[in-house]
Amino acid sequence: MGTFSWGLAAPLASGPTSALDFTALEAAIAAWLQTGTGLPAAAILKRNDKVTQPAMPYVEFTVPMPQTTGARDELRESYDPAAAAGAEVVQTTRGNRETTVSVQIRTAPATGALTARSYAQGAINALGLPAVRAGLLAAGLARIDISGIRDLSDRSGPLGAGRVQFDARFRLVDGASAATGYIDQVTLDTSGIT
Repeated sequence: MGTFSWGLAAPLASGPTSALDFTALEAAIAAWLQTGTGLPAAAILKRNDKVTQPAMPYVEFTVPMPQTTGARDELRESYDPAAAAGAEVVQTTRGNRETTVSVQIRTAPATGALTARSYAQGAINALGLPAVRAGLLAAGLARIDISGIRDLSDRSGPLGAGRVQFDARFRLVDGASAATGYIDQVTLDTSGIT
């Protein structure tokens, strides 16, 4: 039997790059939560930030790594004859992802007008505002659904400490691109064929 070999004109000229900008995603989430709760920006924290815990009330949120939604990513290739040798072919993938943003809100009173539950309801209601939706979409986030608000408050003591948690699920699109060269030559070894 013959053997088939091929060679790339050059190895990958650049590594893959993600289309997601986590700084923009987190900024859009923080802006939504600030609008919905009415709290100052200093009271909206990413849960993994190493900052001093602010005075209550405050909001903590987490944006985990987006997960694929089960379908294969689309692969596209384009050719740029003006590119440097070894980078003429650009391969780009694109696919749907989902992420679930976890939000916790803490307040000093567990009961009364300005409770963690009222702040959480304000944040959820703000998702319907056109400006909030536009800000999230500009960062690539489209709301899918919201979990129910879970009340985790501690009601011991005269006022207690309010704490609630809810999840917001978002859809987004991610992809990667890498530049590479084209197949320079193909050789078919027919020496073993009779």
